[in-house]
Amino acid sequence: MHTCTNCGTPFDGHACPRCGVMAPQNAYGTQQPYNQSQQPAYYQPPPPQQYQAPPPQYQSPQPQYTPPPQYGQYLQPAYVPIPPAPPKSGHGKILLVIAVVIIIIIASVAAAFLFLVVTNPFNDAQVINDGDSLTGTLSGSGVDSLYKIELDPGEVLQATLTGDYGTDFDLYIYENVLFWDEFIITGSATDSSSETVTFVAWETDYYIIDVYSYLGSGDYTLDVDIIGTVSLDDGDNTISNAYPISSQDTISDTINEYYDEDDYYEIYVNSGEILYAFLEVPVQVNTDLDLYIYDASGNQLDVSEAAYGNEELSIFASTSGYYYVNVWAYDGMGLYSLYVEVTTLPAEDTNNGITTAQSITSGTVITTTINEYDDTDDYYSIDVPLGYTITATMSGPNTADFDLYIWNNGPQIVAASEELGSYETVSFTTPTSNSNGRFYINPYAYSGYGTYTLTVIVSSALSLNANAGFDKTVGTSQSVSFDGSNSGGSVSSYSWNFGDGGSATGATATHSYSSTGTYTVTLTVSDGSSSDSDTVTVTVVDSGSMPNKYALVIGISDYQGNDNDLSYCDEDADSWTTYLESQGYTVRTLIDDDASRSDIISGINWLEGQEDAGDYVAFVFSGHGGYSERSRESYICAWNLDDGVDGVIWDTDLGTEFENFDSQHIFLFFDSCHSGGMDSVAGSGRYVSQTAAVDELGLDAPKHQHGMWVYWFLEYAINERGNSDLTQAYDVAYPKAVADAASAGNSMHPEEEFTGTSFYL
Repeated sequence: MHTCTNCGTPFDGHACPRCGVMAPQNAYGTQQPYNQSQQPAYYQPPPPQQYQAPPPQYQSPQPQYTPPPQYGQYLQPAYVPIPPAPPKSGHGKILLVIAVVIIIIIASVAAAFLFLVVTNPFNDAQVINDGDSLTGTLSGSGVDSLYKIELDPGEVLQATLTGDYGTDFDLYIYENVLFWDEFIITGSATDSSSETVTFVAWETDYYIIDVYSYLGSGDYTLDVDIIGTVSLDDGDNTISNAYPISSQDTISDTINEYYDEDDYYEIYVNSGEILYAFLEVPVQVNTDLDLYIYDASGNQLDVSEAAYGNEELSIFASTSGYYYVNVWAYDGMGLYSLYVEVTTLPAEDTNNGITTAQSITSGTVITTTINEYDDTDDYYSIDVPLGYTITATMSGPNTADFDLYIWNNGPQIVAASEELGSYETVSFTTPTSNSNGRFYINPYAYSGYGTYTLTVIVSSALSLNANAGFDKTVGTSQSVSFDGSNSGGSVSSYSWNFGDGGSATGATATHSYSSTGTYTVTLTVSDGSSSDSDTVTVTVVDSGSMPNKYALVIGISDYQGNDNDLSYCDEDADSWTTYLESQGYTVRTLIDDDASRSDIISGINWLEGQEDAGDYVAFVFSGHGGYSERSRESYICAWNLDDGVDGVIWDTDLGTEFENFDSQHIFLFFDSCHSGGMDSVAGSGRYVSQTAAVDELGLDAPKHQHGMWVYWFLEYAINERGNSDLTQAYDVAYPKAVADAASAGNSMHPEEEFTGTSFYL
């Protein structure tokens, strides 16, 4: 029992039912972002290594209070479910961190509190009892019927709703506090009006049952039954009561945030062994379970705090003893399956640096191990004749991320493969002069551990293969860039003929054309003894007929306050700005606190004021995104997210902002959680790129210092692979991004909304 520090009302639960003031925090305190990064962090970053970065995180904001819509009978907070929380620092829990903003000017603060009590609809909920079968009518969409039933600790309540055919009624259970989505315990919201929810009461109190019409009007029947009583203590809620387990055990259990928020498991690990834990969490409404490992002294060694999904982590035991795996219910209730495994690492080898490299020859196949903990690198030295090509191929475990490098005798890296996973290939053709012929092959454990197989082949130099790039369309007097650096073979010189009498040398070149027409540009590469050529076509049109191009680029890493900061959204915006400017766009870029909701809307208005029919328009957003289960609509989060509804832009709102644009060539890119629901802006002549499905979270790629979809779509498919047609770029980037997400046990499936065959920026 608590006593409200503001109005003196005694109460159980997390907040005063009269004025909403929070109960005292529990021992864990409030939850804060982990390492100023996007949610969720899968595991503690491994020890600092070359190219090391924090693990993948998500783009979804911390819970926010959304200001209420207007109702005729009473002022009622909005139904919009709270988006998943950002990364969590340590074993903390935000019980009730809500920005309750009620802008009602009343004569005194006491009168304002009284207003809340009078208008809380829970006060008028119909009292019901075990075994009741109730009938009612919902008069239209957005209407609720509220009931309350008193339960004792451990009682299991099952509520079943059946509504008229053609309606879509939903069922929610609330704590008896205030009619805000923060207090939803559980719910069922299918596309029909047949819903069932079951939950366990954790204290003697009234619990609220909400029958809600998402769509339609009609009659319903609500049946409520107490179907049993369960114990609220399963006995493994602390380290001292941890349940003993062994390597390769799989444990299935239930957990919830209300009365059984922790399960601890004890396992013995020897010094030098790796403890691996994988938590499988089935898809369950509003359920977020996290995973931790502690030592015998209670020190947290590793953490995996993904938002609504599986968790995975591992630690290297520096001392022998008991270790503790902790499953914690950050939010909601549900089932889980926990798998643990202890692995013994092989003894560390000696070829961990260039000076101790193992000597090999062409055709050598090596099978051995590396790990991120105490054996991150292996080095192999090989002598390569001048002008020859060395190719190294590595395969390793799917659960690890190994990279592969070639070093010269400098030493400097001359070739690298840093693909996702452990399947890597590198190739390097040695110069024909001024080169030491000794090179070093370097497998590197970016993350994880396991056995790899390395094959090294030295062959005569690859035949020349000129690559002049892609066809282009430019305006008169407009500078156009050419890049022949993707040419193959031992290239010693590059020569360009621009087709108008102009020429240049070097791997890259720029040129401008004074007259309209079609020009054939020829690149000739040579290795000193032979040559090869490739051509591209440049179409030059009158600059006056070229479309004007305008872009609004938004990247928000540093959100208002301290709770929702992300990692790479500003880098995403910088990369998009650079690329769009290279394509001739006039770009307005909004970073962090320059990207409030009003700033973004103003930027869209600027776009509309600039563009005309025939112009090109681009809108790029990288930041937090969310989804409302009740309104079933996605939204993007502006910098001022703490301002509730004034800090988000709903899908339909954005569609309204773009509906009167004249341009028939509009590119819209969303790198945010739940962005698959940002569909209202789609239409003829528009290409919409979305990071994830409506029920998925957007991820970061810390290894590449970008949002994951920005990296694979822009940096990899467009910039590196040269796919200027966005439909082709999507086809190239999609499997890479999906595999990247899956490698950490997550699901992210980018989407595109486009009805044409090709789209260029």
